[in-house]
Amino acid sequence: MELDEAKQILAARMSTSASVVSKLEAGGDVRVSTLQRYCSAIGAPFPLK
Repeated sequence: MELDEAKQILAARMSTSASVVSKLEAGGDVRVSTLQRYCSAIGAPFPLK
């Protein structure tokens, strides 16, 4: 699986666009809700409560 395809799949799981996934992975500013959806999509616990 290519990186672009993986980002598209992850974006679909998050109900967002691949550009948002790219921004998040590059360390850009994102909303907490976006980070929560990212953690959920990759099966990781959300670090904040």
